[in-house]
Amino acid sequence: LYRWHQIDLARNQISAQFDEFDFLLLPVSATLPVPHNTPLYRIEGQELRTEQVFQFATAVNALGLPAIAVPVVVPGEQFPLGFQIAAPRFGEQRLFS
Repeated sequence: LYRWHQIDLARNQISAQFDEFDFLLLPVSATLPVPHNTPLYRIEGQELRTEQVFQFATAVNALGLPAIAVPVVVPGEQFPLGFQIAAPRFGEQRLFS
């Protein structure tokens, strides 16, 4: 029950952001993209599990926010980048707009 209360509190706090902003631009992961089904990620000498690396996407999911991950390739750069666009809960129509 305590965890549910914490999630509800976080949902209320993030919902207030959408009074001022139509959507939020957020990172998807703590790394540059890696091959699909990679079990461990090495960041600054530490090996991390998938759920640790993708905690930004996990948080958006836990808060019930609809989001679209957008891969981006910057011309001349070696690595792809990416971000996610998040809308308020039940705001799928706003997200697609």
